[in-house]
Amino acid sequence: MTRALKVLSAVAALGLAAFPPVGFAQATNLKNPDWMVAKLDEAVALTPEQRAKAGEIIRASIAATLALPGPGAVEKAAQIRQDMRRQIRALLTPAQQKKYDRTPQSDGGGLTQMPPETKVARLNEAVGLTSAQAKVAQKIFAEELDALLEIPEADRPLKGMEARQTARAEVRAILTPEQLSKYDTTPQSRGGGAPR
Repeated sequence: MTRALKVLSAVAALGLAAFPPVGFAQATNLKNPDWMVAKLDEAVALTPEQRAKAGEIIRASIAATLALPGPGAVEKAAQIRQDMRRQIRALLTPAQQKKYDRTPQSDGGGLTQMPPETKVARLNEAVGLTSAQAKVAQKIFAEELDALLEIPEADRPLKGMEARQTARAEVRAILTPEQLSKYDTTPQSRGGGAPR
């Protein structure tokens, strides 16, 4: 496998392709960093100085990603992306950070969690929510997101467990017995509560 193909494979595995899945992958175009800066600007309304500094950070991150050797490229690229988000976030005012943290990466933000709207849609697909249940679920998932965003990104997998468990317990409390049966047998990856 050529070096370029290895890098593209690592990039695709990380969702760094030019056309990432909606809501999860960084708004990334390895051939057009200016487009990435424009998406960030749309998300948080950068000042000219912030725009210039963000451009430098993004270009450096792209260069580092493209320079990765084949072995371990996926893990290293993930760290580069995390560092890029941290550096960009440090440029922003508190109000901009709030927008950045809650804007999906595909829209130029830094949201690394599934948006509440997506969680409600997946839960609905799994169990069939009523409109009243959907409103409550939206509130539950918004509160979960707020709790997770209070935790540094690197610590969220472990330290965010309590917030995720609380959200699952609150979701279970609004479901009917029939819905609970579906929820408990549907994997979390598909909107349910089953571990796998």
